[in-house]
Amino acid sequence: MRATYAGDLVSTATPIPKSGSPMPRTKQAVACVGMLILPFAAWGCGSSRTLSVSVPPVDTTVLDMALKRLAAAHLRVQLTSFGPLPAGYELDNADVGDQDPEAATRVKAGSVVRLDMQGPNPIPSPVVAIRHPATVTVPTLVGLTWAEARRAVSPGYWLAIGHVPALGPHDPNDVYSSYVVIGQSPTPGTKLPFGGVTVSDGGFRPTVVQLRIGRR
Repeated sequence: MRATYAGDLVSTATPIPKSGSPMPRTKQAVACVGMLILPFAAWGCGSSRTLSVSVPPVDTTVLDMALKRLAAAHLRVQLTSFGPLPAGYELDNADVGDQDPEAATRVKAGSVVRLDMQGPNPIPSPVVAIRHPATVTVPTLVGLTWAEARRAVSPGYWLAIGHVPALGPHDPNDVYSSYVVIGQSPTPGTKLPFGGVTVSDGGFRPTVVQLRIGRR
């Protein structure tokens, strides 16, 4: 047996492969796993970011155009205070008076844009026949979509729609069918002056049925 002298050098380090020698399988596996982890880590960091979008200009347009623009921008819509709307005046043609946030504001996708439907242009007065009943009976509108309720309006009264909760982004037709009437005032069966009444100063006060709108 060969004797070990103090001058002998003993190394426990892993031998370095010669140039061109294949890497050990264990190290190959570790290297491959590392290469896979990096792309996934980068993807994970980017996925937490929320898309930023520019609010489109929708004031001075009508509701149908506003809904289309907001849906294309991946934004939700909340509506306030329609009307009163006379018979024959469709919801999609209702004027948008103001918007919040303003056009060109940068917001996160899915943010709510509030539209004030008290448009700047006067709503046209309804055409009421010279001969008509003295009163009109308020129908049952609760349970109808707001588009169906709108079509149910007769020349005998106008509709006023209050706050409409946020919904979207959706195609305008989907929006119209996604809201329903959840409350009305006066109650069904109430008799009101047909069309409205003339007030003391000579003006005209229309007969109005108030609707509360909710999600289907």
